[in-house]
Parts: sequence; structure tokens; C-alpha cells
Amino acid sequence: MTLERSMDKLVNTIHSLVNSGTGENESPLERRWATVTAVYTTTPKTIDITLAGNSVTGIPCIKQYTPTVGDKVLLLQEGFDLIAIGSF
Repeated sequence: MTLERSMDKLVNTIHSLVNSGTGENESPLERRWATVTAVYTTTPKTIDITLAGNSVTGIPCIKQYTPTVGDKVLLLQEGFDLIAIGSF
């Protein structure tokens, strides 16, 4: 299994768990891909990204992800909220 397929499987599992209790008025969890353009080692760690041609700043990362400029990063999005969960 390729790393991309493994990441997709992980995201699908997270998506299923998060959305298992979703009601009609709640936003579904979506996955998005972006490119890291800047990394900040503050607590919590944040990154700037290019997403669909737009610059987005201050995206938080999970603790286990160590971002690098140029990474193709996997994001989870709910409504307007984004979190970076990893790259490959």
C-alpha cells in the first residue's frame, strides 16, 4: 500500500469517527491538500500554506507532524477550521 493510500485510509477512518454523530446542522469533515510555505515553532506549532491558489496563515498542526516548507500537507477541514495532520 502506498503512503498516499495509507493517508487516505487514515483520513477516511477519522472522517467516519468524527461524522458518526453528525446532525443535520453540523458541518461534515473534509480533507484538503495544500503546500506549506512557512513554519512557525511556536506552541502550538502553526504553518502558512497555499490552498487552491490562496495563501492561508496560522494553520495549527497536530503534535506528531513536523512540517517543512514545501511539504504537500494533508488538512482536515470543518467549516472554516483547518488542522494539518501530516504530509508525504
